[in-house]
Amino acid sequence: MKQSIFKALVMTAVGVVFALAGTLSASAATPKKGGILNFVVGSKIPSYDGHIESTFGMIHPIRP
Repeated sequence: MKQSIFKALVMTAVGVVFALAGTLSASAATPKKGGILNFVVGSKIPSYDGHIESTFGMIHPIRP
C-alpha cells in the first residue's frame, strides 16, 4: 500500500516538472515585434489586379 502511494507521488512530481518545463520553453519562444517577414510564394503572379487574377499566389502578397 505504501509503495503504491509513493509511486503515485513520484509520478505526480514528474508530471509537475514536465508541465513547468513546457510552460518555460513556451514563454521563451514568444516572437519579437517589428521586423521583416520573408516568405516564399510558390507561384508567379501575372499581375497585381485582384479582380482579374484567380491564382492562389495572389492571396499572400496582397493580403492586408
